[in-house]
Amino acid sequence: MMSFQFKGAIVLASLIAFSSTACQKYERNKMVSPSAPIAPVQSFAGKDPATILKSKYNSAMLICSLWVEHAKEFSAKTRPLATVTLDLLTAKDGPGVINLQGEVDDLSVVVKLSFGQLGVFDTTLFGDDGVTYQVKNSPYFRYDFELSEAQKSTGVAFDTYRNARGVTERFADISLDMTRTLGGDATPYVERASCTISTDLKPEFTNQFKPIQVQ
Repeated sequence: MMSFQFKGAIVLASLIAFSSTACQKYERNKMVSPSAPIAPVQSFAGKDPATILKSKYNSAMLICSLWVEHAKEFSAKTRPLATVTLDLLTAKDGPGVINLQGEVDDLSVVVKLSFGQLGVFDTTLFGDDGVTYQVKNSPYFRYDFELSEAQKSTGVAFDTYRNARGVTERFADISLDMTRTLGGDATPYVERASCTISTDLKPEFTNQFKPIQVQ
């Protein structure tokens, strides 16, 4: 008998709202209160997202990873089976389509991520650290998530799962957080996939990602 369970839901920001029964909001890197700007912040009116990123950041990386474990629960210490990293400051094109795949014991997993164009927005982000952040000219992507799985020993492919997602600066979007049991195996498979935009702001722009409320 085969069974699986999805665990939660996610809301990343006011501009990006998606419905999902297979998702949860997760934030990996705790934020540090930024210092005051050391120089007036320039206007970005009329500038395209790529130009804004090059002006604001020392680095900006899109990082997407897939984990599959034959275990009762997910371990953050486990290395991902697949990771794709894109330098947003130097890439001539956007991420386009990213494929993450891996095999563990009797389970094969393929995750397809289809990204839209890079955007920037002003919004409020709610961190799992209990802090609310006001952000300006902050990068984000909308993307479509697709999961394909198969049992290696039987060749049986499971139903493909699709979902619309969004990823913002510094906060990891977990697009997959699932367990699956195969046959009479008492130990489930734990699957996780996530993307984040990891950034390093230049000192004069730290006021564009600032905490406004601590709960």
